Amino acid sequence: MSKSIRSDISAPIAAFSGGDAYSEFKLNRLLGEIRTQFPQVDSISARLCYFVQAASQPVHTQQHRLADILGAKPAQIADLFGNRVYLTMPRVGTISPWSSKATEIIQRCGFAEVQRVERAVRWQVSGSLSQADTQSLFPHIHDRMVESVVESQDQVPLHFADRGRRRLEIIDINADGKSRLSQANLNMGLALSDSEINYIIEWYEKVERNPTDAELMMFSQVNSEHCRHKIFNASWTIDGVEYPESMFSMIRKTHANAPAGTLVAYEDNATVIEGHDCVRFHPDSQTRIYDTSADSAHIIYKAETHNHPTAISPFAGAATGAGGEIRDEGATGTGGSPKAGLCGYSVSHLRIPDLRQPWEDIQRLPQRICSPLQIMLKAPVGAA
Repeated sequence: MSKSIRSDISAPIAAFSGGDAYSEFKLNRLLGEIRTQFPQVDSISARLCYFVQAASQPVHTQQHRLADILGAKPAQIADLFGNRVYLTMPRVGTISPWSSKATEIIQRCGFAEVQRVERAVRWQVSGSLSQADTQSLFPHIHDRMVESVVESQDQVPLHFADRGRRRLEIIDINADGKSRLSQANLNMGLALSDSEINYIIEWYEKVERNPTDAELMMFSQVNSEHCRHKIFNASWTIDGVEYPESMFSMIRKTHANAPAGTLVAYEDNATVIEGHDCVRFHPDSQTRIYDTSADSAHIIYKAETHNHPTAISPFAGAATGAGGEIRDEGATGTGGSPKAGLCGYSVSHLRIPDLRQPWEDIQRLPQRICSPLQIMLKAPVGAA
């Protein structure tokens, strides 16, 4: 996020209408996906639009200069909305990576008064859709993990509100601690289990103080699906007998018994095994002249799991996982270069339209989760 960005909900917002957001091929493919669930949809279009928030309303000439930079035309916010028209924007309270970069560029182009620039996609759907159908259509046109659907012009300024810093909240667990923590668990969406709530109460009673909301959020994230290290490296007590080895130590035992050929194991975010000697062609660090030299080429291995984000947003979730893997490979030892990746997905029945199998029962999924078919179609592309 750019440090220069600071938005004030009272500052004027100028709108601009841009060109096509997606290619005709992508829109036709999306329309085909939508029609499998909503055959009454006739067509769908997606065009870019931009919102520029400035300390003062840009004058006419400035608006046209901004329009040239954005590749768009000045517009009225009200004109961007209409029947069966929806805007998708970054979620309220967030600033997109595109926004932070574009805002800095526009400020450097002489628009010092510009506080924030944000991009949206204007979707127009034609067809006989009920209100319930429309709500079910939204997951097809936006990334629920990082975007919101805007249905009226009154909602646009909310995306530019500067909420400032929240005060640290202390959760008092001195009286009826479990009830208070359970309520905080629901209010903050921490997804803590009963055993985790009991653990927190016991720990804070030991240190004789109350937890803050920031501490609870950090505890929730550390113990999320993505990194349950407390279980992986925890001790085991079975039938009253405490076992000397954790799951992690049992895995490490294999390497302890046969360490040959391993250069790095359990010390970083990836492992390194012995490779082979090779000849490299690269510039000399002193002369900067390219030449060949003998060197060792070792092999880095890295595994990454991205269950939760990939189930919510298959493309973006898998893409983030691939990025994390590349980062960890490059940060291990003196750095590695990605050469090959293998992506595996474990899902339930695909239920391919017009190709249903006898054993595939009715699909029962929470609304926030994508279907197995959506994951298998989009996640591999995101990882690639």
